[in-house]
Amino acid sequence: MENENENRNEIKDSLKGGVGGNFLIPRMSEVFTRYLPNYLPDKDRDYPALLSIADFLVKNAKVSGPVEFHVERVIEAWEPVCAWVAQDSFYSQKTLSTISKGIQEIIQKTLYGDKTKNRHQQRGSAISDDRLKSAIAQRLGEKR
Repeated sequence: MENENENRNEIKDSLKGGVGGNFLIPRMSEVFTRYLPNYLPDKDRDYPALLSIADFLVKNAKVSGPVEFHVERVIEAWEPVCAWVAQDSFYSQKTLSTISKGIQEIIQKTLYGDKTKNRHQQRGSAISDDRLKSAIAQRLGEKR
């Protein structure tokens, strides 16, 4: 059991390392800052939050295996979430740590729109259901 935990921690550490390439967490950070270019990244705070978001996406896609087996799928699902966050007046001002804590709400609003705003107040529509559902349900749900 202890060896299994150590192996999992080593794999998670490898997801965080390096810049670019196939490392999940730096790529997620890069996608996020592409949509929110004024965001001030902080690896010490952002990387654990991004790993938590990746875990959430994989867990809710009900795919087998750990997050490190689904790097490309996580990136494809993460992009429309970042696009939604960038247009939201509340979450666009928040840190990745706060976004990680609200990821379930963000996914709900991305999929189904923000029901707290009435139609006249709503700025544009939510990310299209097809795009996000494809990114999260299909891409994460497909087994390679």
